[in-house]
Amino acid sequence: LGIALPRVAFSGLGDHMRARVAERARLGRPFTYPPTESQEFWLETYQGFLSHLLHEEDASRLARALLDILSSPEGYAVFDDALPTLQTLRADGLRLGIVSNWESWLPQLLERVGIAPLLDHVVISGVCGIEKPDSRIFTLALREVGLGPEQVFYVGDNPAHDVAPALLVGITPVLLDRSRRYPPNSSHPRITSLHELPSLLNGIPAV
Repeated sequence: LGIALPRVAFSGLGDHMRARVAERARLGRPFTYPPTESQEFWLETYQGFLSHLLHEEDASRLARALLDILSSPEGYAVFDDALPTLQTLRADGLRLGIVSNWESWLPQLLERVGIAPLLDHVVISGVCGIEKPDSRIFTLALREVGLGPEQVFYVGDNPAHDVAPALLVGITPVLLDRSRRYPPNSSHPRITSLHELPSLLNGIPAV
C-alpha cells in the first residue's frame, strides 16, 4: 500500500491483539463469533493500534487490508515443525485433533496448509459457540472424541487460554513456548518446538 510503518509496529501489534483478546475474555465477550461481530472486533483492533502510528486515512486503509488478508486462508502458513510432527504422531498411532479459538472458516485454512488430512477431530469456537479459556470447550472435545481426560494431551501456546482450562478438566497440557517467555512450571511439560513432542509422548499408549 506504500505505507511506511515504524519498527515498533512489528513487535507491538501482537501484544496489542493479545491484550484485546484477554480483555474480551475477562468481560465474557466472544471474539470469534458471530461472524459480523468478529470482523468488527478485528477491524477495531487493527485500527486502534495503527491510529497511534499513522495518519487516520493510512491507519484505516492498512487496518482494512490486514482484516482482508488475516480473514482468509491465503494469509497464513504453518511453522516448519508442524507438519512433520503431526505426521510422526499420526504414524505412531495417535489420534489428533484441534481445539481452537477461531472463526468458522478454520477448516478451509487447515485444508490449504495441509493439516486437515492428519486430523480426526476439529472443535472450533466460532462453530460451537464456546471460547477458551472457558473449559467447557475442552469438555465438548472430550465428549466428541469419546475419551477420558487422562487419555489426552493438549498442546497450546497460551498459559491462560490453553494450560489452565485443560488442567481444569483433567487433561495434561503441554505448553509450546517458542520464545521462552514463560518460566518452567511443575504442573505441565514445556517445549520450545513441536519437534520435541514425539519424544515427550514416547511410551504413551496409542488412543
